[in-house]
Amino acid sequence: MLKAVRELGYKEGIDKMDMEKITFYVTGDPWIDAGIVAFWDYVKDQEIQNTEVEIDSENYAITAPSFLEIEYFLKEIFEKIKNERYIQPTKNKVCIYNREKDDFEVVPKINLVNAVSALFRGGDLKPNYQKCIFPKDKQQIWDSMKDDSKKRKDKVDFKVDNKGRVYCSRPRYNWPFKPNLKPERNEICTFCGSPFATSNIHSNNYPFLVPVKNWSNFYSNLSLDLKMCSLCEAASLFAINRIFFNINRRKKTLFMAIPHASSLPEIEEFWRDVKEAIGEKGLADTSNILDTGYRYQYLNETILAFSYELYQSLKETLDASRRLNVASTKIWYFFLADISGKSVSFKNNAVFDEMSRLFKLYELMEKEGINFISMFSNLAVKEGDEYNNHYRESLSERIIKNASLNEIAEKLMYEKNKKENKKEKKIMNFAKFIKLYNINKHKGAMNYVG
Repeated sequence: MLKAVRELGYKEGIDKMDMEKITFYVTGDPWIDAGIVAFWDYVKDQEIQNTEVEIDSENYAITAPSFLEIEYFLKEIFEKIKNERYIQPTKNKVCIYNREKDDFEVVPKINLVNAVSALFRGGDLKPNYQKCIFPKDKQQIWDSMKDDSKKRKDKVDFKVDNKGRVYCSRPRYNWPFKPNLKPERNEICTFCGSPFATSNIHSNNYPFLVPVKNWSNFYSNLSLDLKMCSLCEAASLFAINRIFFNINRRKKTLFMAIPHASSLPEIEEFWRDVKEAIGEKGLADTSNILDTGYRYQYLNETILAFSYELYQSLKETLDASRRLNVASTKIWYFFLADISGKSVSFKNNAVFDEMSRLFKLYELMEKEGINFISMFSNLAVKEGDEYNNHYRESLSERIIKNASLNEIAEKLMYEKNKKENKKEKKIMNFAKFIKLYNINKHKGAMNYVG
């Protein structure tokens, strides 16, 4: 991993004053590095309100007359993206008292959008309101609005707490991000190695956190006192904008794919290509690359489906060969998590650096007229009203590891025939695919950790 110390107290050599400077560096953590790229991509499109702050997009640097100005800028940028992309109104509503208008009004409740909600959902990260004493002189208006809402069967909450207070502000999220570039006590940042760490790591600023009792298993090479500097925290809060994700199984499973490289410009180049290929799909979408008509339960089968969709998206663009090559040279980090209650539990992950081999396989399949999606979706074994994906998952894992498919393919067909009560049931192009795979299978196993 590449580690670097933040430049603090850097003198820019300007005649009028000395400028303080902070610089983002690649950390080696795919989530944080993706966030750095996302942060700068967002900042470049923003009008800088504070003219004292100067940004250097080529070097990922921010300068200002003081660290306080930079801290304010970091906070301002996060507040903007939080309100613009991370929060959405819901169909449910609540009645509040508008003190300026001296009247009641019905406003939408809010929620974190799809993937944001799944990842940043720990602690007290939930909408809150200001409260004030219920204005008794408005009781008649309150009752009338409440009755009208019931008649229309609207989903509106009319809430008064046990202290006689009513909501008197629109709902908002108090998301804890308080950048501090000159802490009184210097501590080493877990990610970038700078001596200016200030925050404890928690699920609201780094979603991969596990319970303390499990730290020895997950973080065996680190102390339990994990710390995060303000720049890594800002990057982590932006990272969701630079990952691929899919939420399925009735929003109970989260799949993520994060491309990584040895430098920030390499990651930026990849995302410039991909943004043109897949468009600017919002975080509220069910998926930002996988075809929503297909659902995958396990990690390896989702990796195959994802890599095929990525291949299809890139090969339809201009300069497709170069773009496919850029995508294939990245290290890929894949994660599968269960979503339940207020937590997300990462139950499986994989590191993969031979995307080019999968792209080549898909290219050969197309030349042979094999419809991958049709064939792949039919590999699940129907058991009553449900589908068993276990054999498809095993087959996918072997493809990813560049291993032989003959044995698992025979088992899959045997189980499919037995469970579905059909003799010698055939899957279109499956035998042809196995033959093609065996002929073109590379020698040796790939670099894969699952």
